[in-house]
Amino acid sequence: MMRLLTDADRNRAWRQARIQTFESAEPSAAPVLLSIGAQPGAGKTRAVVRTMNTFYPARSFVPIIGDNLRRYHPDYPALVSSPDPDLMPAATAELAGWLVRRSLEHAARHRYCAIVEGTLRSPETTLGTIRQFAAAGATTHLVILGVPEVDSWTGCIDRYLSALESGNPARWTPLAAHDAGYRGTPRTLAAARDCPELHRLTVVDRSGSVAHDDVRGADGAWARPDGGPEALKRLRAARDPGTEERVARLTARAARLKADPTILAGLDHARRLVESGQADARALLESLTAHEHEVLVLLTRGLSTSAIAQELSITQATLHVYIRRIRSKLKLKDHSEGVWGYFPEYIW
Repeated sequence: MMRLLTDADRNRAWRQARIQTFESAEPSAAPVLLSIGAQPGAGKTRAVVRTMNTFYPARSFVPIIGDNLRRYHPDYPALVSSPDPDLMPAATAELAGWLVRRSLEHAARHRYCAIVEGTLRSPETTLGTIRQFAAAGATTHLVILGVPEVDSWTGCIDRYLSALESGNPARWTPLAAHDAGYRGTPRTLAAARDCPELHRLTVVDRSGSVAHDDVRGADGAWARPDGGPEALKRLRAARDPGTEERVARLTARAARLKADPTILAGLDHARRLVESGQADARALLESLTAHEHEVLVLLTRGLSTSAIAQELSITQATLHVYIRRIRSKLKLKDHSEGVWGYFPEYIW
């Protein structure tokens, strides 16, 4: 079903994409490129809304999203209906990438505010777009999502199964594509810090909440150059106590749908990620001292800090020292998150 596209096919696809993407948009006297990236399944679309409301509430952006451009492939209806979930992504990848490049060129040249979503697997691709828009006079802003690997991969599976359940075209993300984005994200973040054409760098969690935000100063320097990588690492280390149950629910849904073996293999990989995370959690807990472990156990019981201090016959100041150490060793943002979000069944 895969075939070579002609120039006529490409030009027809571009005309359709250009009309539907830019027809209702207006150029801006002060254009902004908002580049949002993370591995597939991380929740970029959801984060876009909160990011726009936080940083650009009064602006209108043109969305340039590769996955949305796949539908302009002339064989898309047949490809997306194929029982082979890998066929459509493979067959539409080249055209979708070409349409993204054409759309970016058009947006930069005509000074549109644009949102581009990417997987960040290639620093060169992301930074090339940033340089392209900066050269055209745009302000450039890179937003990176920090999402644990198992959460994004189960997100890919959930999206596919939800489409099957609703009778909509189902878009499968191959594991290799997911993993390339996951590995490439920290490399892209590191390269972005050294890109003088990037004006703002933000790291957010899956909901769009800001964990790090930095604007390049007049001297070209970042105020907190190490804050971005630290925030990304911290967010990726977060543990969701419901992950194992979520994988079980996905497995049951896949069985009801008689899902393709590719999906079942994807669920096997998700279970391995859960098991790996559980092993990591145990290793981190073993780094706690006896007193720190005792404090953590009492926190899980819901005791207040004053009650814990009384229970252990220590001062509040000493207790807060223990809590800071626990947060540091377990890589947590706050102790309530750590108690319920990271190590639910290993502390007793």
